[in-house]
Amino acid sequence: MNKLKMLLFLLAFMPGSLFAQTRNNDSLRRIYFNLYTDSIKTALDFYLNVEGEYQDGKILPLDTSELVFQADQGRIRGNSWRAPQQINFQKVRFTVNAKGRPELQDSTTVWLKKFKDPRDEQ
Repeated sequence: MNKLKMLLFLLAFMPGSLFAQTRNNDSLRRIYFNLYTDSIKTALDFYLNVEGEYQDGKILPLDTSELVFQADQGRIRGNSWRAPQQINFQKVRFTVNAKGRPELQDSTTVWLKKFKDPRDEQ
């Protein structure tokens, strides 16, 4: 019976805690790329980290529920970019827009890694 009480307790408070962490897109002040690396290894998916600064000063990571991603090469799936099979380009231009807020956007260009990384052969 204690397990049932604990489950009911968690279910009662979980929706409130999830709601407390969601933010209103209207309170976004700016969005920007905060990439983990300066070049793309085409053998791996490239994660596009975008952060949002809110009017209360908090900075949080954003995803496709708040953003629309675009790339001039390859394809986007979620927050990740995947290279095409044929690579005949040296760089990729990424653009991100906040949904419903066209004034909030950012773009960046990331170059493809030219030389093999010795760690790739391990």
